[in-house]
Amino acid sequence: MAIINQFVLYSYNGKHISDICLNKFDGDTHNHCAHFVSHVLQIGHGKTCHRMVHKSHQVMAGGSILVSDLFDITPNIRELISSQKIGQGLIYVSAPGSFSQIGSNSYRIKTVRKRHVGIFLNGKVWHYKNSKNKVISEPIFEFIRHYKKQVNALWIGDLPIQSQPVQFGMCNK
Repeated sequence: MAIINQFVLYSYNGKHISDICLNKFDGDTHNHCAHFVSHVLQIGHGKTCHRMVHKSHQVMAGGSILVSDLFDITPNIRELISSQKIGQGLIYVSAPGSFSQIGSNSYRIKTVRKRHVGIFLNGKVWHYKNSKNKVISEPIFEFIRHYKKQVNALWIGDLPIQSQPVQFGMCNK
């Protein structure tokens, strides 16, 4: 797994997905929140950017592009009830009804339009803000307002372990 710290995460601030994804899956009409997270953490689980560009079903390097694929492999997933100031993990925001229990200790995120993921580290969230077409960082109390016209819930889990090699890092543009 990639080493995550504030310096690494701040180096992504203001970057467009084309500066991050070497596979050229970088159109502004796509949602890149999971895509960004996957390249930073070197996770290539489920549907990847490589598969989208090359239309290949081979297992090749690429970052996951679906929020649900990341949610499914996030260990120790749980609803975040109070503001957490320390720790690290993946953090998800969506309407409360988007999250459901599917077993005694297993959860899923439904396929809904308004769901988003970021990397949480000590009270801040780094995520790809699709409306601005760039990576931003913001305090957790702002991240929960990601979808302004709905009540939102936050779910958090530990960082997943890399599932396959991923082309990562930023291009030198």
